[in-house]
Amino acid sequence: MKPMNVCTPRLALSGIGALALAALSLATAGPVRAAGTCIQDKADKSLVCTANDVRIASAENIRDLRGNPISSCISGQTFSFIADFRVQTGATARYDVGLFFATDGDPNYDGARSGVCGVNRIDPKDTTTGLGSVNYVNLDGDGCGDINTSHNPQIVSVRVDNVVCQDSDADGLLNLPNCTSWAQNSGNICNTADNTVPGSPSKCACDIAFNIAIRVELGTIGVTKDASPASLPEPGGEFTFTVGATNSAQFTSVALDRICDNHYGTVKKVATAADCTAGSLGTINSTDCSLPQTLGPGDSYSCSFKGNVTSNGGPLTGVTDVVTVFGHDSNSPPRAVQGSDSAQVAVTDVAPTASVVKTFVDLACADVHYRVRVNSSDYAESLQLTALSDSGFGSLTSVHDNVLSTTCSVPRTIAAGDYYECDFRAHFCGESHTNKVTATLNDVENNVVSPDSNSLQVDVNAALHDPQP
Repeated sequence: MKPMNVCTPRLALSGIGALALAALSLATAGPVRAAGTCIQDKADKSLVCTANDVRIASAENIRDLRGNPISSCISGQTFSFIADFRVQTGATARYDVGLFFATDGDPNYDGARSGVCGVNRIDPKDTTTGLGSVNYVNLDGDGCGDINTSHNPQIVSVRVDNVVCQDSDADGLLNLPNCTSWAQNSGNICNTADNTVPGSPSKCACDIAFNIAIRVELGTIGVTKDASPASLPEPGGEFTFTVGATNSAQFTSVALDRICDNHYGTVKKVATAADCTAGSLGTINSTDCSLPQTLGPGDSYSCSFKGNVTSNGGPLTGVTDVVTVFGHDSNSPPRAVQGSDSAQVAVTDVAPTASVVKTFVDLACADVHYRVRVNSSDYAESLQLTALSDSGFGSLTSVHDNVLSTTCSVPRTIAAGDYYECDFRAHFCGESHTNKVTATLNDVENNVVSPDSNSLQVDVNAALHDPQP
């Protein structure tokens, strides 16, 4: 069989000349595609292509021009290959079979009826080039191969040049739209591929979505995100987020253009990229990310940035931070790619802590002047003082019984790390009196703490005993 000719119909040769041209083409670059090479261009009548007598059922043994197996192509680029096409008929006999392949990606969505195509006839198998049919039959004695029930299917090796690598139905495989043509009787004289025209307007069949087992690969990136530490105690602070991007394609490279974060906005971008949407937690503190980065198949890139997560009103659980990496692949034209991942951080609750210190002020007979100091050692949040009581005198927030006077009152708010101080005067009888003060406090989450003061002994002779430091 002669090789596909997409330069001009005059280059369609038959017999030994076609086989010689095929052998030469395997060692040289494929011909330049030209318009006017599809099935409607060859016919002298308007075609409808409603019959289905002859069709291309499948393609096998796909190889490059040196005979090596080929299984993938880069989307948008052109390439050439050889394949064994299984041509089938549902009729007893059909003559002068033509095989038309749309090499331009079929922008007209009509198979190989119009646009840029390669046209082929069926020739005998050539042992030098490997092109042609292994079960060739010529029923009418002219220069173009035929098909009948005893030679069905025809396994025809065809070279297809300058095909646009395109997956038009998004199934990951190359689409090669095609049309077949034939004559219903032996009255036509066919000597070149250009003569393989339909015997009538209906004697052709077109397959718009024909698939070839050549994978069309688009660039893809996988993204990971990790946070360190996973949590900080109230009130929170700075977290480090690590971003990883991996080119998961097998032969398509990917360039990284922009890194965006849903809480911090733009992490890094090339000058021509748009800014990311501003984040809700403000901007990042610092980053070692650098763009652009070009990743070959299987390559990875990792960088990090720092940002604050804080809370002044209690713990924060499950704060989800999402990063998205944008880029483009090496296809022609480039295809936009992106990937996202998330990490969670938390601001954990801190239990309230406090201490009470009681000091001796003076002695007036049996009336003693005391001073109470409640210290907040909770630096994360303020505490609410709700009660002050003395082991010997009871509540210190009002005058009663032996409490002669007091400056103590509740409730009182003690800021984080601050203190509250008040005085009271109480009366006791006896040679000595020992007592201690207890404070009751709670934080914003209603966690309660009740620290005691040191025990203070007062003697009427003004000898002070403080057994606890």
